[in-house]
Amino acid sequence: MGDFKLNHSVENGSTSILNPLDHEEFRRQGHMVIDFLADYYQNIEIYPSTEYGCMSMLPMLEALAFAPECRHFLDGVEGANSFNFYAHKWLLNTLDCCCLWVKDPSALINALSTNAEILKNKQTEAKQGHVKMAKHFEMLLAADKKFEVVLPTNFAMVRFRFSPSAIPNNEDVNEFDQNLLESVNASVGTYMVHAVVGGVYVIRLPVGATLTQFRHVNNAFKLVQDHASALLRKY
Repeated sequence: MGDFKLNHSVENGSTSILNPLDHEEFRRQGHMVIDFLADYYQNIEIYPSTEYGCMSMLPMLEALAFAPECRHFLDGVEGANSFNFYAHKWLLNTLDCCCLWVKDPSALINALSTNAEILKNKQTEAKQGHVKMAKHFEMLLAADKKFEVVLPTNFAMVRFRFSPSAIPNNEDVNEFDQNLLESVNASVGTYMVHAVVGGVYVIRLPVGATLTQFRHVNNAFKLVQDHASALLRKY
């Protein structure tokens, strides 16, 4: 069976780059790829079949090929840089799942690095800043007893509501928060969304716009406070 190797380098763990080739070398390596695939095609003895039994589906073929008596179905796999197959069906996994083997684990690990060179830019720093801004908004809420943080702030999403104890006459807090959200969104400069969690109406502030700064978060909190105070005067 034929074999081929592409001369390549991996830079910064994020991008695979082919070394510059002249047209003759490109043609030569292209022919090697075709020869490799043709040899593999020629040596396969059994193909997936629509009939039940001997490998009726591709995931079953891949799983079964690990059995010693079926190992020849994978002849030539040692020439691959990676091998991926589904782990459900005959490997008794009821959900979609795949297993991936790689010849050079470091290339995969580097590609998934959180410190890759491609991530060292102002856009990435801005995303990290969004998380800090969300935490800042959460701290502002916690310092004001009229508000409650309903769920812990993960990433850049803050979920809060007006505290039921701050509403006079035992009024419906869900209705109050719905009116508060509508009032805030009717103003200029801030837009929030909502969810209902366990019957609780929750206001959600996502921090994610590219140009968002701490002053915008402070303004949003002041806006929420002002509209909440205006609503309270109606009760």
